Amino acid sequence: DSARVESLQRMLQSCLPNEEELDRVTRTAQRLFGAPIVLVTLVDRDRQWFKSCIGLTVRETPRAISFCGHAIVQDEPLIVEDALSDARFADNPLVLRKPKIRSYAGRPLRNSENFAIGTLCVLDRKPRRWSAEARQTLDDLGHWVEAIFATTHLSHAQRTALAELELAKQDATMDPLLHVWNRCA
Repeated sequence: DSARVESLQRMLQSCLPNEEELDRVTRTAQRLFGAPIVLVTLVDRDRQWFKSCIGLTVRETPRAISFCGHAIVQDEPLIVEDALSDARFADNPLVLRKPKIRSYAGRPLRNSENFAIGTLCVLDRKPRRWSAEARQTLDDLGHWVEAIFATTHLSHAQRTALAELELAKQDATMDPLLHVWNRCA
């Protein structure tokens, strides 16, 4: 888990997309699934926090009680059709108290280093069956979030490379002793 958390930290330091891009995905998921809660989460060592959030007033929870902490260790989405009937979650405070989660579907999200750093998850306050078509839709939306992560990371890398190129160009055209232009660019 340490390598995964370090990868998440590098991603956070380099650049993350703004919430509006991710909010488009969560709004779309909410409309498609008719669910009261949809999240894009990031999971570190001790907590999960919500990069995009519809339906909750909190912005993070401890990882120890999160469903997403279970989802990121799987290759496939974690589907819990009825949390009260699932031994892993039946006594979870998120199930027994607000927000009273009964159904959870979380699709692990991978970053450019291929680490599962969070989830796109759909939560409901009532049990829910997840058809093959609904699972495919969740997977497609998860790919959309990963594309946003990749595009943002790439554009940050491109901006960094262009800035470094500009500095190298200035260094090549300045006299190092006199700090004047030594030739035309």
